[in-house]
Amino acid sequence: KRPAVRSLQLSPNGKLLGALIPVDNARNVVGVIDLETLEVKAAAQLRAPDETFASFSWVGDRYLVLTYAKRWGGFAEAQLTGELASMDVETGRFRYLFGYRDDRQTAGENAAAFIVADRPDKEAEVLIQVVPFGTYETSELRTLNVRTGQTRRLTRAPVRRGTFIVDHTGKVRGALGAARFGEAKAFLRIDNEWKPWPEAHAGGRSFMPLGFAADNLHLYARVGHQRGPDSVVKIDLESGTETEVYRGEADPEWQMTTAVPTFDGKDLAAVITNDALPGLHWLDKTSAEARLIRAIQPQLPGHFVWPVSASEDGQRVLLYAVSDRNAGAYLLYDRQSRQASLVMSSREWLEIEALAPTEAIKLNARDGVPLQGYLTKPHPTVEKAPLIVMPHGGPHGVRDDWGFDPLVQSLATRGYAVLQVNFRGSGGYGQAFRESGYRQWGRKMQDDLTDATRWALQTHGFD
Repeated sequence: KRPAVRSLQLSPNGKLLGALIPVDNARNVVGVIDLETLEVKAAAQLRAPDETFASFSWVGDRYLVLTYAKRWGGFAEAQLTGELASMDVETGRFRYLFGYRDDRQTAGENAAAFIVADRPDKEAEVLIQVVPFGTYETSELRTLNVRTGQTRRLTRAPVRRGTFIVDHTGKVRGALGAARFGEAKAFLRIDNEWKPWPEAHAGGRSFMPLGFAADNLHLYARVGHQRGPDSVVKIDLESGTETEVYRGEADPEWQMTTAVPTFDGKDLAAVITNDALPGLHWLDKTSAEARLIRAIQPQLPGHFVWPVSASEDGQRVLLYAVSDRNAGAYLLYDRQSRQASLVMSSREWLEIEALAPTEAIKLNARDGVPLQGYLTKPHPTVEKAPLIVMPHGGPHGVRDDWGFDPLVQSLATRGYAVLQVNFRGSGGYGQAFRESGYRQWGRKMQDDLTDATRWALQTHGFD
């Protein structure tokens, strides 16, 4: 059964709640709820059975920008099409903004568009990256008026299919991309000119910007290393000095998310850690964000809780709580009253007490390589329960995480134990561990699964 909600997001003034709600197996509806009256102010849904909205973003308190997705061929999930539309919360008016097809008000363009950032000085404008269809085309950065659909080009990327780095004022500060044969390239924008930035990918490392600090002088980025997990660094763009902010036992990422911004969105509040279990590494343990989570966490034992959205003044904060037995719940916290209220649960029809807990495990492979994974024992308890080994997909660059897994729960609540192993080649543990799985299909990858299975049988007595 599909979850009841895919995502929620507070409006900047904290009075409205945007929601992405599944309506059937393939499509989502976008709606806006007034938090005072709990009435639906506006809603939108695409008519075609194979098209849906994938996500939405607030632009001021009046507009939502919606991204399109479509089911193609044999893909089980809808894929982004690069189309954008807007919805006026006040009037309910829906407008097609950008895409490859012609609309009564918008001419089609042979390109895809993706939102880069808001324009703080413009109420109804955003910055978009426009990527022409084709392998070697060059991206453009444009402004997009979400009310009229008009665009204006600001600059062109200095590298093929470049992505842009923009600070909090909307100023372009850099770009990342790849040369024709895949070599990673980086540039800084200085005095309206592109300058090569070889330090970004020094030593062939991966480099992913996370956002600017409040001063707009320092950039946070996640960087890879030849050995060991990725780290998060803070870079002084003037001097080039890098300061390591976080590095743990695994890459800083959980469910595709690396960082948590401050309530006002102007800085980085925390890094999401994933050393077996998800957690938060606070850059400032005395910050308002850290204090709020420390206050609310004891009320949700066994859950991972973090802020996903906040009003501009930081008085209203939308929290998300998830666990191995809770598919996810959104709570609205009022900092003035210090009260939290449940907004919506992802799968409220499930009883947490009837589900099976998942524990993080560690073991060594036959050649001494440390492995990490997860074990879910049957609930209710079954003596000498049959064991199912459930390898993740990929197999390279993908990993299993701690959290709610409907397939695991469907097995564990029917008397099976479930073992998940992040064998060599998995993502989440750095470049060297990922590359150690190259050319090891049916070899060391399989040995890791075999060793973990033997460990589980010997230590837990499964059948």
